[in-house]
Amino acid sequence: VFIECWDAVFHWDILQRTLKKDLPVNPHGIRYLAVENEDEIPYDMIMLLSLSSMWKTRMSLRHADVNVRTVRENFIGNIVYVREVYRALAEPPDWLPL
Repeated sequence: VFIECWDAVFHWDILQRTLKKDLPVNPHGIRYLAVENEDEIPYDMIMLLSLSSMWKTRMSLRHADVNVRTVRENFIGNIVYVREVYRALAEPPDWLPL
């Protein structure tokens, strides 16, 4: 249900345009992360981080947190964290500079 809110629809639209990839934003695609990872770019991980960002924002709103971060802010925070983890590897993946 929370995937259909305006903030989430806006987020998916911008994300797909930025990645130039049509992500399966439907019940099957979300449940099974049915995304083809081309050029070893982990689109399934990006999609999962997006879902996590939406969930964090939704739960912050539901619990009436004082400092609610937007989906975009949560997503950027998640991506920065994952990027730093991959940079710490001895051989970072080829797609990391994206």
